[in-house]
Amino acid sequence: MSKKYIGVDLGAWYSKKSKTSIVVLEDTGTELKINKIISKESEINCTYESNTEKLADYKIKNKRLIDCLLNEKGSNQTVIGIDAPFAIPAKLSNSTEEYYNLTHRSDTLKQHQNPYLFDNSARFVLNETKQTVLAPCATLVGSLTARMKHIVDEYNDTLNIICKPIDLEEHGISTIEVFPTATLYQLIKNKSQSLEYTYLERYTKNEEEDDFTKLISYKNDNWNDDNKDRMIALIESYICNLSDKIDEIKSDDDYDALICALTAYLVSQEDGYLKPSNEDLDKFTNSFIYIPSDKNIKNCHD
Repeated sequence: MSKKYIGVDLGAWYSKKSKTSIVVLEDTGTELKINKIISKESEINCTYESNTEKLADYKIKNKRLIDCLLNEKGSNQTVIGIDAPFAIPAKLSNSTEEYYNLTHRSDTLKQHQNPYLFDNSARFVLNETKQTVLAPCATLVGSLTARMKHIVDEYNDTLNIICKPIDLEEHGISTIEVFPTATLYQLIKNKSQSLEYTYLERYTKNEEEDDFTKLISYKNDNWNDDNKDRMIALIESYICNLSDKIDEIKSDDDYDALICALTAYLVSQEDGYLKPSNEDLDKFTNSFIYIPSDKNIKNCHD
């Protein structure tokens, strides 16, 4: 039986544009292919009983989203990867979760050591991939966090939302937090070194010249034909019908949703994701961001 991997680039409730994009990948056992792309949340069509419309708008919008995801799930395994903070930092919510130490770039990113701004999962991503997750409660992303928190509260059991590092293959459905930038970094660094500078640049002029770890932007005004081709080339070896679906990838939001779905696929394989050390494993109870492992990327690529 086929398995489904769904990527969601979640938009805020009240953004002026329909920013949420959804991509469904299907693993048939012999190939991984794009099953569906929903490039705008406004394209989600669901039927409701008349009294449903009496609910507050924010509830309606999330219910439509969840109904859509459940309608797309596979008959066997389904993993949903969502690019959105699943929780506010543990310290900010008065959690007693033990602190995960930041060991990478602490000299230039001291704010990530602040437990009221960043969770253990953000520090884990920084240590493992050198990529910086946005602070969940910052102005730029706070409304997105609020929307995702409602999904966690209302649909935790329905979606089997995972907030700690576990192997995913034993679950019929599971929903995980992913970060496309970290996945892209993993894909880039496992390709030929000659391609690195096509995708990476230095964070600051003060760093070592060979410390190219920041993704060259493909988002917003930088989403054009050249950048789209560049980013598609990075993942074309993983998805068999990608060339047939290029015209349906209309925005950087669609592309990010595709990376979310690909991440869900990669981390679901055996030894598929980066795990904290055994001594740090219990420090991730509030949230955990799944990052594809080097080993699995190479195996799937080959």
